[in-house]
Amino acid sequence: MYFFAGFAALHISDDQAAVRWLLKARQTNPTFNLSSLYLAAAYVGIGEEENAQANLAEYLKVRPTFSIAGWKKWVPTRNPVVAKQRERMSDAWRRLGVPEDEPPVADR
Repeated sequence: MYFFAGFAALHISDDQAAVRWLLKARQTNPTFNLSSLYLAAAYVGIGEEENAQANLAEYLKVRPTFSIAGWKKWVPTRNPVVAKQRERMSDAWRRLGVPEDEPPVADR
């Protein structure tokens, strides 16, 4: 539940609260790597770029092909309010260097 509280706080731009909740989520379940991804966005929101980069790097160890386009496919929304909230997260990840497009699928 800590993760969802942090995710909700991030959606409403309460980045300080998002960091607190997401840190609790990671402490409670270190194997749930989405906490690190969203922590990266929350840390950008409070101006802690170094922590943001560290958390994104932790997430990318598990999901090295993460991209903005892939994330948008994974969490689609038709609600314009939620779409605007999620665009703020995308912007944070772009700022940290996350690629826009998914990498090409290797030929088999």
